[in-house]
Amino acid sequence: MLDEVNEREIEASDGILTGGSSTLEPVPNDPSFGFLGSPGDRIFILPQDEREGVLFLGIAGDEIPAGEFENDSVGLNLVGVKGPGNVYLYATDEFGSPSAFYNSANGIGEDDVFPVKVGGHSHQNWGFSAAGEYEVTLQASGVKAGGGETLKSEAVSFFFEVIEPEVFSTGELDMEVVYEDGEWELALLDEANEREVEPGEALLQGVSATRESVPDDASFGFLGSAGDSVWVLPQEETEGVLFLGIAGDEIPSGVFENDSVALSLVSVRGPGKVSLYAVDEFGSPNVFFNSADGIDSSDVFPVKVGGHSHQNWGFTAPGVYKLGLQASGQLQDGGVATQSEVVEFAVEIESTRAGLSISRGADGGFLLSWPTTAGSTYQLESIGAFDGSEWGAEGQPISGDGGVIEVVVPVGLDGESKFFRYRESSLE
Repeated sequence: MLDEVNEREIEASDGILTGGSSTLEPVPNDPSFGFLGSPGDRIFILPQDEREGVLFLGIAGDEIPAGEFENDSVGLNLVGVKGPGNVYLYATDEFGSPSAFYNSANGIGEDDVFPVKVGGHSHQNWGFSAAGEYEVTLQASGVKAGGGETLKSEAVSFFFEVIEPEVFSTGELDMEVVYEDGEWELALLDEANEREVEPGEALLQGVSATRESVPDDASFGFLGSAGDSVWVLPQEETEGVLFLGIAGDEIPSGVFENDSVALSLVSVRGPGKVSLYAVDEFGSPNVFFNSADGIDSSDVFPVKVGGHSHQNWGFTAPGVYKLGLQASGQLQDGGVATQSEVVEFAVEIESTRAGLSISRGADGGFLLSWPTTAGSTYQLESIGAFDGSEWGAEGQPISGDGGVIEVVVPVGLDGESKFFRYRESSLE
């Protein structure tokens, strides 16, 4: 390993490559990233683009002499993984499309290789499907120019530690907007323990009990169609559910026009749509954020200086989300506009759904099964490969009754892989 800052080499066994809790990301809602898992699944990423406070891990071929190997290129092979999850190495191009090099989820073989260009230096995304400690074993190989002899290095183990964020799933927690000595800060305030928590070190979790049905009221159409599932961190304190507020207690009075600042939604990454809304005493919603219709200057919550309030946070699908928020305001003195950096908050919505189970059927096919909820319908879907293809329906929709659905799938004769999932729709 080469420590760029201190210009020193380190033996692989003498260092631990650490991914902090802020590296938690959702698997993108894009079929081309299906090799990482389902949209919204947890993935911890050491990114290919440099990011403050995160390890910027590259692969370099600077110490390989030109002309030694065919095509001035060698391979860096993944030969072993020990750890709590799967390991991936992939790069995304300027259009956001990924190219995968390592994928331990489907076994480790000759295809798990990264091409190292002689004299080159590049950065990719290192992905880990779970927090914990990993031993990742790599081996370099190349074909000598001219003679065609293949040379291989010894297999060398590199050690990684991926840190789990602190989970907040109950109690009161506030997104605190702070302005002090001309500087902005967005933090989390743990009310029970009277302490501030950095957003990158926390995971705000909506437990499965936050699942609701969209009301049969047109004014709630921003959440989806009546009866659709939506997961809501509520504005009213509820036992066993996170009570997430927004606070302006740390903004001095008289500094901003109208003693108010704006908290804007700037970005959303995750498996579904996000909204922030409050319901008044007559049951009518007032919507502040709504990513379903795009994110623009209208996605703003007015934070009252010295104020503290609770709203409903709505999510249309379970999984991990990253929400980019930014504070801004007009200074009372001169009317100058000022704004904070964009700060990302991680939210995870737990699913009430159970995964598919698979077993051998009596007729030689495969038996797929999963538990159901009464009042919901289920559509089994399949896909041959995560190459941008569309998922296709397998059979007709099935009504849930609280029992277990069982579907027999014949064994194909073409030797091709097939992946399955199901979609659930609530009829409540």
